[in-house]
Amino acid sequence: MYGDEQGNSRFEGGGPGYGSSHFNFGGPNSEHFTFRQGKSQGRSGRESFQHFTSSFQEDSTGSNSFTFNFGGSSFMGDFASNFFGSGKSGQGNGNPFASSSGSQGGAKSGFWNNQASQHSYQIQVLDAKNFKQKVTDQGLTWLLMFYSPLSKGYQELEGTLDQIANSFQGVVKVGSINCQIQQKLCKDQNVWPQKTPKLYVYSIRSNGKGSMIEYTGEWNVKDVKNYCLDLLPRFSKRIDSNDINDLLKASHKLPRVLLLTTKKQTPAIWRVLSGLYYNRVLFYDVEVADASHPIARKFAVKALPAMIGILSNGEVLVLASGSGFEKLGSQKVEELGKLIENLKRRNLEVSDSKTNSQSNQGAKGYISTLTKENEDMLCGEDTPLCMFGVFRSSKGKEKVKTILKAVSQKTLTRGGKQFDEVKDPISYSIVDAAKQKAFLLAFDKAGFKGMDAFLVAYKPRKGRSAIHEGPLTIEHAEMFISGVLNGDVQFTKVLRKPELS
Repeated sequence: MYGDEQGNSRFEGGGPGYGSSHFNFGGPNSEHFTFRQGKSQGRSGRESFQHFTSSFQEDSTGSNSFTFNFGGSSFMGDFASNFFGSGKSGQGNGNPFASSSGSQGGAKSGFWNNQASQHSYQIQVLDAKNFKQKVTDQGLTWLLMFYSPLSKGYQELEGTLDQIANSFQGVVKVGSINCQIQQKLCKDQNVWPQKTPKLYVYSIRSNGKGSMIEYTGEWNVKDVKNYCLDLLPRFSKRIDSNDINDLLKASHKLPRVLLLTTKKQTPAIWRVLSGLYYNRVLFYDVEVADASHPIARKFAVKALPAMIGILSNGEVLVLASGSGFEKLGSQKVEELGKLIENLKRRNLEVSDSKTNSQSNQGAKGYISTLTKENEDMLCGEDTPLCMFGVFRSSKGKEKVKTILKAVSQKTLTRGGKQFDEVKDPISYSIVDAAKQKAFLLAFDKAGFKGMDAFLVAYKPRKGRSAIHEGPLTIEHAEMFISGVLNGDVQFTKVLRKPELS
């Protein structure tokens, strides 16, 4: 994929159709696929995908840039309007990819000439005013030269760093600090070049904190580049086919991104992004030979590399794939970062919607029928306790629904605390035994045959359950649920993982 372990920021094909003009984004009214497990038959034969269209317009200048018309509301939002253009400054919004053309300090030889068709990755001049903003606050990897105009060989080293900056194309930023002018900054960093310049690499380490490490090797392009690459963040987890199903579970609050790549090692640019979004987005990557690989087929990806986004509710979005990566332009880190920024916003919307739905359910006394479509929200692995009433007849349905509606609006206790004061909520729902036979067999070998209406308490995280088989009244249901909350009811391990149909 874009940017390999040697720091080359090029793309390599990984399957049929790689050379085609194929660019996918996630979100309504855009070029993307949406995937939900357990839906009707889809392109992969097992999952269902929704496909939205977008329009591509050639730039009037005849260049290779594109204008995207997403039409209507799109979760790609404001970034689509200036994806390939210089755009307006986005300062002050917390976006690390916002323009900072008005900041203090510039760059050697006109850094970031936004009017040019080819961006130049040259050495940025850093000072006390912009060092924190550009280096320590952003989470990117920097190669830093601390020098004095009197330092021996600094001009030759500057030429070497200029080559490195253009070679990395933003994967590693390169900056210089004149310690004769920026004495306080150099003192604060405990660096003072005397006879010769000093090189340091600033990067996010395994503890999630940034640190500066001095480079003491030979001053040549190859050695310095390799040193920088070795210090890039390593927060992306390399997985294989056996891990995919676990990755797709709606058990994480943070959004996840998965890279499908032909590379045997995690690409350099993906490692950079994993450090930039440390503790905010979970990163994964998987090696696939080509688009015929089962993982690529699972996501309906027809060309590699591919970038997959996974929301906290289990929804999957193909953010970009195939030759679409070629059209990202020279600022690949920034532009891929904008995809992730919008994925974060989308995930926040989904999380807020889920929280509101769960909190309103008890207050309104609304009891839903548990299905495959709402399983993640009502009884997913991030739900500590699911309480569902099972019915076999219309009379049994009305009974369990009425009881759970009444109980859900009452104040129950756990360890002397009101239940609405403790962190973990109960999710209430009902299950149609006729439609969910396989689901019930996970709790009982006979599938509760002969029982018309009863309650099941289930802890998805622990895979344990308890059944209330006695008289079913509001009073008995309250006693059962209170016993569950206070640890008085014995739970047993389920026979297998329950799966709704």
